[in-house]
Amino acid sequence: MHIVVRSKKIHMMVQSKDVKKRDLAVSELSFNFSVFPDKDQFWQDINQLAMDESSDVRWKTAFALGNILTQFPFNEKAFQILYNLTMDVNSNVRGHAIFILGSKFNLLDKKEKALEIIIHLTSVKSNL
Repeated sequence: MHIVVRSKKIHMMVQSKDVKKRDLAVSELSFNFSVFPDKDQFWQDINQLAMDESSDVRWKTAFALGNILTQFPFNEKAFQILYNLTMDVNSNVRGHAIFILGSKFNLLDKKEKALEIIIHLTSVKSNL
């Protein structure tokens, strides 16, 4: 019961207009993935945070995805959201996402796709 209540609180933080609450939601989601009762809601929340108006929330979401990949290395959803963050308009977000991809490369089951992304992003003329 406690976990369900906590997951609802986290979901409310994700929906908040207060960037500090959304920022805290990223941390909460990052460290509670394995016990989060509603995985569909979890992925909706992470995806929403990955598209947040705050670049700080977005790059912290990249790091949260890195934590998730460490715990569950073959997670297609984490990889897909991380991939999307590698194309973010903000260079810091892109850089963090690329860093996570590189640091978790050995854990990814889609190594060829990850390598393709990393090569493409490191060859793009706009510096990270």
